[in-house]
Amino acid sequence: MFRPGHERSAAATQKEKAIEPGAIGESEGRFWKPPIRGASQMLAEAFVLVVFLILALAGILNCLGQLYYLLDNDAVGHVAAKAINGGV
Repeated sequence: MFRPGHERSAAATQKEKAIEPGAIGESEGRFWKPPIRGASQMLAEAFVLVVFLILALAGILNCLGQLYYLLDNDAVGHVAAKAINGGV
């Protein structure tokens, strides 16, 4: 189907394309140098980060409040005693 000479020339062509000096350096440059961001984009990202941190802190404080309430009312001890005694 293919002639042996044809296969070698296709492989050689691919090898030459892979070794071209400009092809490798140009593609890597895009990944190492991120685009310059404007002040408004940086401000928006900072705002989103602050909102996320406030929501996370509120969730943690809510969990700690609930845990304190359960420990203060001895709800954990009540459930443990119920489990040990086999009561329903």
